[in-house]
This record gives sequence, C-alpha cells and structure tokens, in this order.
Amino acid sequence: MPWREELVKEIDSLLELEENWDSYGGRPISKKATMMAKFFIKGLFIAPTSEGGVQITLGDETVFVLIHPDGTWEAGVS
Repeated sequence: MPWREELVKEIDSLLELEENWDSYGGRPISKKATMMAKFFIKGLFIAPTSEGGVQITLGDETVFVLIHPDGTWEAGVS
C-alpha cells in the first residue's frame, strides 16, 4: 500500500538525524529502532466497522485502536 511505503521512507529519513538534532542533545536515531518501527508499520491492518468507524489492529489483533463514528477512540490490548 502506498501509505505504508511513504511511512517507511519517513522512518528511514530519521537515520539522517545527527547528534543534537533537536538542540537539546538528542542522540542519533538507531538503525535497530527504525527497523522495529518499520516492522510495526508493516503489521498494521485497517478495516471499517459496522457502526461506521475504523478499526486499526496490529498483527495478531492483540493491540487495537477503535475509532468511533463521532471521532472518539479507544485503544486496548486483548
């Protein structure tokens, strides 16, 4: 999906940040951290709900975000 590819590119761009990137002593972003972030993004599943909302789950559906039609949301671990 194109949005995933864009997110992966954005995550990869974090590797370009140098020491003190935030002017508060921010450390460079580790390759391991970006690899895990990409793993997380690739495991996302997005689906409609019968109530008119959107459900976002991660991998085996143990982590979820449910966005209700009125824009409120809830998150959980099952």
